[in-house]
Amino acid sequence: MAASTRSPATEGMTMRKLASAAVLLLLAACGGGGDGISIDSASGSCGAARFERLLGRPDSALRGVSLPQGARVNRAGQEIRADYVAGRLNIDVGSDGVIEALRCG
Repeated sequence: MAASTRSPATEGMTMRKLASAAVLLLLAACGGGGDGISIDSASGSCGAARFERLLGRPDSALRGVSLPQGARVNRAGQEIRADYVAGRLNIDVGSDGVIEALRCG
C-alpha cells in the first residue's frame, strides 16, 4: 500500500473545509428565504386571498374584520388541533403579534 503524500496538517485543513461547507449547506437549507409572511397557494377553498391585506399587520387588525365561520387564529406557542378542514381559514400570528400566514385547513 502506498503511503499518503499529504501531511497531517494538510489533511486537517481539508477536513475543516469539508465541515465548513457542510455547515453552510445545512444553514442554506434552513434559510427558506423571504420575509416569513405567506399566503397558502391553495387559498381559494377558504377565501384566504380576501384577507391578504392583513399579512404583516399586527393582530389587532383583526378587530372588526368579519372572518368566515370557523376561522381559526393560531398564535405562536399555542397548542393547535391537528384536524384538517379544507374550507377553514387559519390565520397564523407570530410571537411578535404580527400576522404571518393565511392558510386553508
